[in-house]
Amino acid sequence: MDKKILTIVLVIAVVVMLARPAFATKPGASISTKPEMIQARNVIADVWRSFGYTLTVTSGTDSTHSATSLHYSGLAEDYRISGIPTTQLQTMIVLVRTRLGSNFDVILEADHLHVEYDPG
Repeated sequence: MDKKILTIVLVIAVVVMLARPAFATKPGASISTKPEMIQARNVIADVWRSFGYTLTVTSGTDSTHSATSLHYSGLAEDYRISGIPTTQLQTMIVLVRTRLGSNFDVILEADHLHVEYDPG
């Protein structure tokens, strides 16, 4: 009987985890529809979720950025990092960089994580 209860509890835990949204979007933020950024967002959301966090996109093609920013072409997004301990965040960023590869720049800013598709 104990094994059956444990199995049910594990199944419920997996269902709850999978039912969580992959990411959230800050009100007013516009997410990119470029395949490269969808891929990046999915990778980052997966890393965030594996540490118990929900990824929040804070800026995509919206807002004001530098004149040469890849945000305007939909090839950059910013993600919330508040509430994540520094040592854990550093580990998460290493995982993101490894999984995305060299075509992406992953830059830790003072108050957000900036990721852009910039091959070459």
